[in-house]
Amino acid sequence: MLKYFDLQLFSEEKTEQPTSKKIKDTREKGQIAQSKDLNGALSLLAVFATLSFLSQFYIDEMFGFYRFAMHLSEDTSLLYSGNGINLLWQETVLLIFKL
Repeated sequence: MLKYFDLQLFSEEKTEQPTSKKIKDTREKGQIAQSKDLNGALSLLAVFATLSFLSQFYIDEMFGFYRFAMHLSEDTSLLYSGNGINLLWQETVLLIFKL
């Protein structure tokens, strides 16, 4: 046997508009509508905008470092010498500080 339930009884939504006294009381308590996510959304938008403007620079720098490392690895005598390791270390540090 099926029973009929009024689903609005279980709804958490208000069915009637608040009175002016209720609105006044909630404002006095400090329970006003605020967008706390607005600052976070604007910050995230700024980060994405910055990354989109600088993305080509980052890609160019990473490919430049990759070409340098591949060129260095072609000459194994240079790679395993102290000078080659120094060069690789310097380029790595410069790349990190450029980014």
